[in-house]
Amino acid sequence: MTLDGFRDVTETPISLDFSNSWIADIRLNAGDKDGRTITVAITDNGQPITSTTGITSVALAYNTAPGVEVGDRVPMTPVSGQETATYRATLPRRAIAKPGVIALGVEVTTADGAKICSRNFKGVVERAVWDAESTQGQDSLTRLEQLIADGDAAIIRVNNAITDANNAVAAANQVIADARITGGNTTTLDPNQPATSSLRGSGLQRILDLSIPRGAGVTSAGATTLDPNKPATASMLQAGSKGDYTLLVGVPRGSRIIGVAANTVNPSQQAAASMSTDGAGDRSLILDIPRGERIAGVTARTLDAGMDATVTATRDAAGDTTLAFGLPRGAKGDPGDPGTPATATTLGVVKPDGTTITADTDGTISAFTATASTLMGEGGATMGDALEVAPGIWLCIIRQWVITTQGGYYDAFSFSVYDRAGSRIALAASPTAGTYLILPVAGNARTKEYNYDTLMGKWVCTTTNTSDTAKPDPCTLLLRARA
Repeated sequence: MTLDGFRDVTETPISLDFSNSWIADIRLNAGDKDGRTITVAITDNGQPITSTTGITSVALAYNTAPGVEVGDRVPMTPVSGQETATYRATLPRRAIAKPGVIALGVEVTTADGAKICSRNFKGVVERAVWDAESTQGQDSLTRLEQLIADGDAAIIRVNNAITDANNAVAAANQVIADARITGGNTTTLDPNQPATSSLRGSGLQRILDLSIPRGAGVTSAGATTLDPNKPATASMLQAGSKGDYTLLVGVPRGSRIIGVAANTVNPSQQAAASMSTDGAGDRSLILDIPRGERIAGVTARTLDAGMDATVTATRDAAGDTTLAFGLPRGAKGDPGDPGTPATATTLGVVKPDGTTITADTDGTISAFTATASTLMGEGGATMGDALEVAPGIWLCIIRQWVITTQGGYYDAFSFSVYDRAGSRIALAASPTAGTYLILPVAGNARTKEYNYDTLMGKWVCTTTNTSDTAKPDPCTLLLRARA
């Protein structure tokens, strides 16, 4: 318990706001011995001083006889935890030794060397209850002087004793100088053995032998490879019976790329690369690679003859291109060779006469004025009509096809009619092998080729497989009777 507040001469610190701030008189007591304290709180025109960097020191000045004595001062120490710069000093015994009035003041020294003294204030020193200045006190002083004289005699005796002791120390030092321990044998022990020492010889001359354990060493080491995401480790294990160690370290390996994946992105996207990390710390490389631009579609429109051809390219959001062509219509082509007229012995063009034979605008014969025979296929199934336009020459209008599969061929058919005598005769384009027909299929979108097999007497398809079951379009053929 420090009694800091109890020792202060005022209930609150003395306030110094200006150098001429008035300070009330304080009451002191001559019986104090480092008892009362004086505390001052320094402000600047009413504002707290929160930093004391501009204040070098603060002192409490006092003079017990102003105008006669020079006076003295004691330093004041800072008080922490206050709102403004606060300092405190303990009144020295010599300032209050005698009852009466003393002059007091506070001196502030700034960082630039200036010294600022406060307005003087009075300290009224009251007579001590236990008064050494009284008559009884003076008798006590006489007895004190006698005690001091007795003390001086005692000091002389002590000094003599010190001299004797010094002589004894000198003699001991000589003994120490004569005593000597020299180094002897040094033995190295295993790390787990205790150190020992021994002295050899007699008297003050001895030899010191030491047995010192060597430091523990690492006699072997082992390393373990860890995953990249594991921390490095190190441990020491006791190795053998001598106290040495085995060093075990765990070293993380470098992270590695364990896989590469590629994603194809649209041409409009940027190439990119990213890394993913697995639980062991290894990486996988993921690449986003834009594919090349491609033509997503082509359109065409017909322009008038004589116009320039055009082409425009439109790119979609994915980066692909659609081409749009404008193609001028060509000039009307050559009507071509009208063909050789058919004769009794030669295939050729049959010209409709408008009376016996009638043809549509596309060249298809649509009607006969003469009586036609039934054109038959496999199994006698009706395929259309046939008209003998010359001996052995038949104009055949095929309205539906009868197709069969035979002899390993893909598909096959044959023609036959009944002549005027009622005999059934087979029709062929030519009595020789190698004759073929190219017939339109699927609205003239494509063709199928049929070859005439003289041995079978049938037309067989040579251009398609068995899964192609499309039949030729209805058409008109000029056939001859098979010889």
